[in-house]
Amino acid sequence: MKFSFLGLEIMLTRQQSKEACLALSDVKLTNDELVHYIQNLANQDIADRIQSVICTVDQGEENIKKTLSSEGVVIIPDFIPKNILKDVALELSEIREKISAFMSTGQSVNEEESVLFQQGNAKLSGYVALSGYGKTVVQVRHGQDQGMIDIFNIDEWQASLGERLRPYFEQQLISQVMDMGDARPEARNLNLYLNNGVTQTRGFHVDSYSKQLKGFVYLEDCLRLDDGPYTYVKKSHLESSFTRINKHISSVLPNNTETPCVPLRNIVPILAKKGALVISDQGGSHRGFPQSMGHQRAVAVMNFR
Repeated sequence: MKFSFLGLEIMLTRQQSKEACLALSDVKLTNDELVHYIQNLANQDIADRIQSVICTVDQGEENIKKTLSSEGVVIIPDFIPKNILKDVALELSEIREKISAFMSTGQSVNEEESVLFQQGNAKLSGYVALSGYGKTVVQVRHGQDQGMIDIFNIDEWQASLGERLRPYFEQQLISQVMDMGDARPEARNLNLYLNNGVTQTRGFHVDSYSKQLKGFVYLEDCLRLDDGPYTYVKKSHLESSFTRINKHISSVLPNNTETPCVPLRNIVPILAKKGALVISDQGGSHRGFPQSMGHQRAVAVMNFR
């Protein structure tokens, strides 16, 4: 199979010579071209793409579920009130200071009574271990997402933050929207993801090739591409020619969930004000957009099981 994408000629064969095998560096080149494409979109074009996946709470469960089902992603603005976010901002500042203090020590691991700080996978690795450790885990990522900070079970360490945010994730509306038919999911792990001037991020990928819903809230305004918005490809959660091509490409890569081939017209940088809730099917193509230096982003993610 031979096809052209973003000016690159790609050939897939049943048997390839060692020299012809794809590498992650090839995928990075394609993803860099996609970043360039997004950066050159007109502001109105971006606004129209965002508007196509917005639903308000007042529009009700059915409209929200319909958008999520058809597009793979939905944005619900003003999900968390401004007065709550004002208090959250103070806590975020304190959390960042404590993380900076850990990083300044040069240690790979520092364990306290209610929190474990680690660089990369110095002590724990894998979502099950990180989310089930019994206390908060602050992980400073390495690899493709160098410098991103994941905080698992934040409310084990900062209880007041959980008290402010959990009630919104635990609303009946959200559990109804997240319901996938077999059993209504329950809000479990509350995690934070902090990006501070992360200029290199993993390209488009899926978490798995099956339905997997995730909900997160912007805790700070994310209004420009420089802020590093979550970026989703509409309808990519549905089986398509792009899905099949990406499966073939990633079958020869270290990560079999890379999706460098996506329909350009469906790319949506999720720019939104703080307090907006985003629900997406992680079985669709998504990525974090690279930030510019000096820009930061904080999101709260609730995992449902």
